[in-house]
Amino acid sequence: MKKVIIATILATSFFSCKEKNENNDSVQTATEQVETEKKESKTAKFEDVNGCGQYSNVFNAIPKLDSYKNIDFYEIECQSTKEKNAFSVALEVKYGDKKSKNTFFATFFEISGESAKEELNVVNTAKATATMADQLAKNPGEKLFVKSNLNTLDFATIEIHDAPNDSEMSNYVYTGVYKNKYVIKLGADTSKKINVTEFESIIKEYLEAIKLNELN
Repeated sequence: MKKVIIATILATSFFSCKEKNENNDSVQTATEQVETEKKESKTAKFEDVNGCGQYSNVFNAIPKLDSYKNIDFYEIECQSTKEKNAFSVALEVKYGDKKSKNTFFATFFEISGESAKEELNVVNTAKATATMADQLAKNPGEKLFVKSNLNTLDFATIEIHDAPNDSEMSNYVYTGVYKNKYVIKLGADTSKKINVTEFESIIKEYLEAIKLNELN
């Protein structure tokens, strides 16, 4: 994970005998500050610096957006394994807004090989959640699960975690299954609570932009 640190340095001069050196320092500091501000204001760009393109059938399905809903692209990460696991390949695209702290993410799971034999792989878990959604809605715990009205994917559900107070972020996650082999999760962390309809309106455009025909 890459961390961005903004450093602001203030320089002042007090003695005339050091005026030249301190003026130079001030110019250098001002230049560094401007350069830093330029870097921070640089337009976000979708970049695959982690080599996730090697998982081409999943990577090709992902919308290559520099921003989504005015939230800038942050990074794409990937992971794969041939061992028994809940998935064989996972790619996650992240977007973030530094001012509001709102985030958006899309995670794509592929289930094949040994992961397909796992009883609790992500496909089976998604299906079970959808089957039990009505029951889970009647008995909400810390998180609430409801069926989604967005049926682009099968077994579509939404997981809701409303923050207990205004100082924490609320979390919402849409989960759907495709071809019994892929699970796609679209999520958002928001600084204010929203309802299911509002969350679905946030993710709908991204969901429709996914190239499902690439998932084979």
